[in-house]
Amino acid sequence: MSKLNLILIHSHDTGRAIQPYGWPVETPHLQEFAERSTVFRRCFSAAPTCSPSRAAMLTGVSAHASGMLGLAHLGWKLTEPKQHVASIMAHNGYRTALCGVHHESCEPFASVEDLQYHHLFNAKGTEGYANRSWKTVTCANEFIENTQEPFFLNVGLQETHRGFCKLESMDETKYIQPPMWLPDTPETRIDMARFRRSVKLLDQKIGSILDTLKRTGKWDQSVVIITTDHGMAYPWAKTTCSDQGLSVLFMVRHPKRGHGVVRDELISHLDVLPTIQAFLDLEIDHSLDGHSLEPLFSDREQPWDRPYVFSEQNFHTSYEPIRTVRNDRYRYTKRFDVPGARIPNHLCGSESRDFYLEQGWADGPAWEEEELYDCFEDPMCKQNLIHQVQLSGVKTELRSALHTWQTETQDPILSGSIIPTDGAIISDRRALTSEEAIIYDAEKPHNFC
Repeated sequence: MSKLNLILIHSHDTGRAIQPYGWPVETPHLQEFAERSTVFRRCFSAAPTCSPSRAAMLTGVSAHASGMLGLAHLGWKLTEPKQHVASIMAHNGYRTALCGVHHESCEPFASVEDLQYHHLFNAKGTEGYANRSWKTVTCANEFIENTQEPFFLNVGLQETHRGFCKLESMDETKYIQPPMWLPDTPETRIDMARFRRSVKLLDQKIGSILDTLKRTGKWDQSVVIITTDHGMAYPWAKTTCSDQGLSVLFMVRHPKRGHGVVRDELISHLDVLPTIQAFLDLEIDHSLDGHSLEPLFSDREQPWDRPYVFSEQNFHTSYEPIRTVRNDRYRYTKRFDVPGARIPNHLCGSESRDFYLEQGWADGPAWEEEELYDCFEDPMCKQNLIHQVQLSGVKTELRSALHTWQTETQDPILSGSIIPTDGAIISDRRALTSEEAIIYDAEKPHNFC
């Protein structure tokens, strides 16, 4: 039996805001793909920021275990590049290619060549954010057309990172609903209209790649995974360890399994690499933090032993160490540097963010050290129930589960404040813009707090 190809397509900051997840955004190509794949309704990122989330997904270990505690272009890098899926695929005889944006390495701190890609096409770090051309898609399609041996193709699309596509007319803002956790105002409607345009462009680009797979006869010879890194780049989402900050679209098509299936099991991005190893008959690495999803693609009902998913944040542009655990209903979060600033790690400028700042967002009360949310009754994670006596059993259970996970994964925060790597660029957490970033002073270990 010939080897299956692997195509991983990932976007920026999309959350689950596409048509297959019920959002009022037209994404016909993604909808068609959903109907021919397995859609996971409750997949969560391992981190609510770019580099840590991608590092965890592509190495199968938590962000702190991978070494990627912050952003690659701000000085962080993988401890062991050979653990990256590209290196694993190359070691197993696959032709490996990277097209477009990636965020697991960045010059001068680390080189993408360390990940053992055979081909780099329009491979960009963060400088690729401004690239809205179709060059990445063109390169991906050419690689598919010209490669006859089994291959791994990693396609990183800039959409839907800010800034969003421009509007052709303000009429686009008239009949639109902002994300449900934001107020319905002219500012948030403009923001959402621009986001929706970016999602449509994302859908068109993904559709082109899928059409090439079909046209070349490689559609039924390939495992295709489509996902995003973390939640949407809106207030209360990206850079927060909330459901909306960690919720991600995740759809997987295996040529012979799970077509038109929707799953509600609790899963994590950490499950991506173990699943790839199982689907492609590679050696299973049982030391990984994730679990293979292969049993969920069986024709027979299989028990899913995953009571919890874990996520974390350390550095985005500033230092904000947070750990969180979610079970079927509740989310428990612990902050390790309280009192925390009201505004999370610097979030890209936007109409929505500016609106919140004008309403005094930065002057609100500091976060509590511990948080507990009922994700059924309070899906936006707004009402902290940590002091509710009737939920003391839930709090104890999740607090214990989180500590066990931290211990097993050798979480450095258990030993005290995390000291940035040499050369890392850290912002003052009170800064409201990226221009206010400062260089971490190694002689003042707590300056970054």
